[in-house]
Amino acid sequence: MSRLNKRTITKMSFTYLVGIIWCLSFYIVHGQENVLHFSEQNCSTNNMRQTSTIESNTIMINNCSLKTLPKVIFGYYTTTLSIYNTDLEVIESSALDGLKGLQVLSLHRNHVTKISSWSNHDLIYLHKLDIHHNKIQTISQNAFQRYPNLETINLSINNLTNIPANIFKYTPRLRILNLAKNHLRRIEGFTFNELAELTHISLEHNDIDFVENFAFVNNAKLKSIRLDFNKIVNFDTLILSNCPQLAYLNLSHNALTAIYEHTFKDNVQLHLLDISGNKITEFTENSFRGLSQLEIFNASNNLLDTLHPYTFHSFVNLKLFDASSNKLTYLFDGMLDYLSTVKHINLSHNAIDGIETNVFSEMTSIETIDLSYNKLSNDSFLDGITELKTLIMAYNQFEYLNLSKLVDVDEVDVIGNPWNCTWLVVEMMRCSNGIRFGNDFSIEMEEQVLTVPGIDCVDESGNNRSIVMLQQSSMQKVEKILNETPAYHQQNKLLKRMLANEFGYKACLIWTAIAVIVVFGSVHLGKIVLKKSEKRSERYRMSQQVLITTTPTTANSERFSESKLIFR
Repeated sequence: MSRLNKRTITKMSFTYLVGIIWCLSFYIVHGQENVLHFSEQNCSTNNMRQTSTIESNTIMINNCSLKTLPKVIFGYYTTTLSIYNTDLEVIESSALDGLKGLQVLSLHRNHVTKISSWSNHDLIYLHKLDIHHNKIQTISQNAFQRYPNLETINLSINNLTNIPANIFKYTPRLRILNLAKNHLRRIEGFTFNELAELTHISLEHNDIDFVENFAFVNNAKLKSIRLDFNKIVNFDTLILSNCPQLAYLNLSHNALTAIYEHTFKDNVQLHLLDISGNKITEFTENSFRGLSQLEIFNASNNLLDTLHPYTFHSFVNLKLFDASSNKLTYLFDGMLDYLSTVKHINLSHNAIDGIETNVFSEMTSIETIDLSYNKLSNDSFLDGITELKTLIMAYNQFEYLNLSKLVDVDEVDVIGNPWNCTWLVVEMMRCSNGIRFGNDFSIEMEEQVLTVPGIDCVDESGNNRSIVMLQQSSMQKVEKILNETPAYHQQNKLLKRMLANEFGYKACLIWTAIAVIVVFGSVHLGKIVLKKSEKRSERYRMSQQVLITTTPTTANSERFSESKLIFR
């Protein structure tokens, strides 16, 4: 057994040794990156030509004036070529000749106006081309002919107005395409037909007003599409019909007025759908049919005035629901019953003035409800909320709240409501730390005492008041600051703020009533004491008269009679 153990240990040691040697050799060959950096001091074509014989992995050229990139000035060993912030305008047709090992080409932040093939041979190792933030207006038909294995192309922040047909026929391996922040107007059918491996495409911040039905017809592996911040009015049901793996779709900030029925019926893998910032007025019952894997739904900043319950019947895995900044006015029972898996719901910035009791009763997974910036004044709907982590009802129309309904809520934000002052004072004095009526401030300077924002409320006379509640540890410090502040005695506004335990004229009336009661009680008590004293005096006089008239027989009988009379 010991011999077997020795053999095993020897084999393991040999394996570890081989692994260490391999790692060291890999580090020696690939890990030590040799970087050549050309900047303002040494940025000349003559210096660059000298690099053709130097074994450098990375060449960086930046912050210098390089209007033209000439022919054959780089060596075979370069894997990364980065030229940025150089005012580069022209790249000669053979500028990349000799860079047969090039893997990454970055030409960002220059003034290049045209993309063409800049090599007379294929750059078979080139997998990333970054030409963002230039002035590119056109792409030649054979622009990517020499880059057959490109996986990433970044053409964002340029001046492109259209995408020529068959432009990507030489890049069948392309997975990531970024065309954001150009001036594209239309996406024609079959534009990306050759990109069967495409997984992510960015078309946001363009001027696109129309997407043809077959724009993504051969892009079955697409997982992410960004079309936000465009001018799209209609989004046809066939546009995404051949994108079964789509997981992320952003159509926000367009001009959509409706989501047609069965638009996403073939996108069952969709996890995030953002249609915010459009002009959608309503959803149909089948607008989102089939989206059983959806987790994030954002329909904020639209024109929705109601929500149909059955619209969301496919949302069986939804976690976040956002319908804020719409025109919702009333939430009725059953409206949100199909959102039982939702953890966070945002209905803020609407005009909601009423919520029925059982609106949230079926949302058994809910953690956060945001109802801020609405017109709510009745809290009866709180009966339908059981356990919750966060409830936000700031900036509504509440004057009172039954806070006993919120004992199971960890955090409650109710700032900015027109509270009744009497109710507010009582609740502020006894409420838990989980209820937020206003912001906390640390008072360090005298100016802060006079200007710190209070919690606004309305008293019985309809006057606006402002309350500041001080912690006990801050009382002495604040009193000292106030006493040392001359302006304190001249500030009428500060007299209206109910610092510490000074709560206005009501407190004065209460204390006056107490004083009257004490006075009357003292007088009544004095009368009782006086009557008892008079009775005792009368008994004493009577006993003295009896002693005088009685004839004692013996000394003992005399003492006995006297004692008996005294203790009666």
